[in-house]
Amino acid sequence: MRRIISRAYSGVRVARFACAERGEVCWGVLPEGANAAEMGMSLQVAAPEAVAHGRLEPAGTRTVQKTLVPLPQQVPPAVVAVGLNYRAHAAEVGKEAPRFPIILHVNPASVCGGGPAHPIVCPPIVSRDPPELDYEAEPPPCTDVAPAEALSFLCGLTVSNDVSARRWQGRKGGGQWSRAKSFDSFKPVGPALLLAAEGGAAKRSFSISSRVNGVTMQDSSTSDLIFGAAELISFCSQGTTLLPGTIILTGTPAGVGYSRSPPVWLKHGDEVECTVEGIGTLRNSVVYLGCTAPQNPPVWISRKSLTLNSSLCTFLSAVVAADWLRLDGGMETGVWSTNSAATAMWRWTCSHVADAAPEWPALLAATTTATLMLRADPSYPTVALFHVSLTLRKILKRRAAESPTSRSA
Repeated sequence: MRRIISRAYSGVRVARFACAERGEVCWGVLPEGANAAEMGMSLQVAAPEAVAHGRLEPAGTRTVQKTLVPLPQQVPPAVVAVGLNYRAHAAEVGKEAPRFPIILHVNPASVCGGGPAHPIVCPPIVSRDPPELDYEAEPPPCTDVAPAEALSFLCGLTVSNDVSARRWQGRKGGGQWSRAKSFDSFKPVGPALLLAAEGGAAKRSFSISSRVNGVTMQDSSTSDLIFGAAELISFCSQGTTLLPGTIILTGTPAGVGYSRSPPVWLKHGDEVECTVEGIGTLRNSVVYLGCTAPQNPPVWISRKSLTLNSSLCTFLSAVVAADWLRLDGGMETGVWSTNSAATAMWRWTCSHVADAAPEWPALLAATTTATLMLRADPSYPTVALFHVSLTLRKILKRRAAESPTSRSA
């Protein structure tokens, strides 16, 4: 059950929107019980100069025409992320709590909003590999600021999902974390901004959680932070000017996908929710470019085929479910609907798969890889099937070369 740290707390939450009356950009106070601003909603306007300093000054009412990212600027001047800043998260990945904040800079163009109009888009450069997309719920001019003065420069707190392409966080990114977190739409922010100077918001602890398709994945509190907001602002400003509108992502709690067993990766069609108590819930769907497979497709596969190989059937089921291949009467009579070469490959694989015993481990490994390939880039099922077929051919060729008949010849 999710822990509620501040059930009675209700600070001032504001949303940024284009108003219907004049088309200008406004800040509006969200009423209690509203998670985000919605088109047609009438909101009390907050003076932008006051919002920039974390305060509320009412300035009339306006009607919401279009919701915007709740930041002083649509594209922030900088996005500073902090790694391993929750004690439990550092422990789950086998790291000691850092002595100093681990700082990295993220592309400001990766910031987007929440809701149906702002999906997390997984580009081909990420989706072409085996799954690596992960979620991380996170809450966000000064130079050489002392910790005691740092919160006076804080505009407010919001919610962000620090989406990460884990493979790019490793070898593909040269060991640097920045590229993995900088793809377009990988930094959703919203749905509201909690003004820092109202109700002592900057000094409170809040529960923080994330869910994937309604299943809770992270459930923690900002009280588990190693370095708080004041320490981070002060540290990041030493010798470095933080421009107005800079976002500081303060870290993610335990429960990230890659640390689980088995790992949990975001798939096409998933819905991710990140919640910070007292601020709201940021919702985004996941879209893999080029993927048209349904989220929960039906699987048609004959009972007879299940006796061949469970891992192979998993892969073939994924192909069938994605509607690239139709099975009529069983695996032996499968017909690839659009590709004659794939049809021949399919039939050959089905007719020779039993001959691979007792070398199942190699075929199982190839099938697992093919399944990941298909999930990562569903637009190329032929490539995934070819991977299985090629492995099977190598097994049969090696066994033929090692047979007594071939040696005597």
